[in-house]
Amino acid sequence: MKKISVYVRNKEITPSSYYRIVQYFDKMDDDIVYRNATNTTFYRKYLDMDKSNRLKRALMGMAYYVMMVCKVTASLIKDLIRKPDIIVVSKTFIPRRTPAHILFLLKQNFRNSVLFWDFDDAIFESGEISSKQAVLLSEKSSRIVVTSEYLKAMIAKEYQSKVDILPTTDGDFYPDSLSKLNEVRRQSYDSNIKLVWVATSSNLPNLLHIAPALDQAAKEIKTRLNKSVELITVCNRGLDFDFDHIKYNDVRWTRDKAIAYVHESHIGIMPLMHNSYAKGKGGFKLIQYLSAGLPILGSNVGYNNEVITNENGILVDDTQSINTWVDAVINVSTSYDAWERMSNEALKSWETSYSYSFNFNYWVKLISSGGF
Repeated sequence: MKKISVYVRNKEITPSSYYRIVQYFDKMDDDIVYRNATNTTFYRKYLDMDKSNRLKRALMGMAYYVMMVCKVTASLIKDLIRKPDIIVVSKTFIPRRTPAHILFLLKQNFRNSVLFWDFDDAIFESGEISSKQAVLLSEKSSRIVVTSEYLKAMIAKEYQSKVDILPTTDGDFYPDSLSKLNEVRRQSYDSNIKLVWVATSSNLPNLLHIAPALDQAAKEIKTRLNKSVELITVCNRGLDFDFDHIKYNDVRWTRDKAIAYVHESHIGIMPLMHNSYAKGKGGFKLIQYLSAGLPILGSNVGYNNEVITNENGILVDDTQSINTWVDAVINVSTSYDAWERMSNEALKSWETSYSYSFNFNYWVKLISSGGF
């Protein structure tokens, strides 16, 4: 049994921490300690705060940063005493600026422990990690785990041999029986098409960008097919858009609610802006939808191009215009038989390329070998 310390932003409410690391390590028999960088209650308030209030945003941002520095400092000192065999870090120990004493404590800890570094976003593009911390983690990590070739290319060439590509996946959405689940979905398919979007509030601009096209699709579906369209967002904040033709259902994110609403929906969507940060996205929401047998629609950006096929969904070329979303939504909303074939292929795609068991076995092997 190995002693492992896992550094995450927050084990309970940070999706990337849970889906990249926690859901696997919770099932291991090793001596595992999670080192949260933030207090759960405060972090919820920070995520949900009104960002239009500049003073409040600045004060909360300062408090958030100071809290992380204090908690990570304490955790690193504890690990100097505990001497874990392995340290795993999700994205960063401290985002953006890394104080000198944190870098010192990291170096001291890495003398005693093997380091595994995991990240699933373009944290170099966004500035989420400081250059000093990035260099240190690149040098000291035994393995670096990312979601795509695009993210691998962000690591300095001399360290790219350490990089493994592991798409983010999820075992919680997998249905006991897809045929029984689709019997429930079929009951509403002929009268009310349900679109679902599951994400954090930082991704709301992506959805807002295509909201007019979704509303237009709803209008045409009502006229042509006599069906209503419902958009369900499962997020820590709602979408600020006045729909004329869509019934909008704003659901606050919990893991159980996300599963429930994905299971009752007909189409999972993942729009993205066409920018360098989006190119680093790992297509995780699409993979979640696939695991529930849900046909998918996504922008033709980055890893979305790898996840979406003609069989499991529609890759939406919205480079020039968002109007392509209108045709894509109508296409999947027209025929139940075609939808069901797409649903079956969606689950097959997940089982073949993104299964939970593959990722779990990867981490088990990595931990047991100490770095392959």
